[in-house]
Amino acid sequence: MRTIENREDVAFLVHSFYTAVRKDELIGHIFNNIIGSEENWNDHFEKLTDFWVTNLLNQQAYKGSPMVVHQEVDAKVDHALDQIHFDQWLALWTQTLNENFIGEKADKAKHNAVNIATFMLLKVKMARKPH
Repeated sequence: MRTIENREDVAFLVHSFYTAVRKDELIGHIFNNIIGSEENWNDHFEKLTDFWVTNLLNQQAYKGSPMVVHQEVDAKVDHALDQIHFDQWLALWTQTLNENFIGEKADKAKHNAVNIATFMLLKVKMARKPH
């Protein structure tokens, strides 16, 4: 067990987490179908490492709009994203952290992920057009 101290630690976390995500029966197919190729996965790893470096290490590395991206993903899966998917994402994130990291930044990563998942689901559902 180690603490999260630098970009390399965050990259390890992101890679370990998405290794689990890609194999997951509930959410793996969503990520694998949307992201696709290994080259795209490598880009995704870098972008998400940037996101969590910004989030956990207070270093401005991430540029982008995660809300818009997740709203687009929801549209691509016929607006099927729901609480169960975000709960599974959160469970895998927490499991990955618990298996590899301890300390203040690991706790912050868990807390922030709860907030992100909650807010993301709300924003995804709000973006849907009423029928």
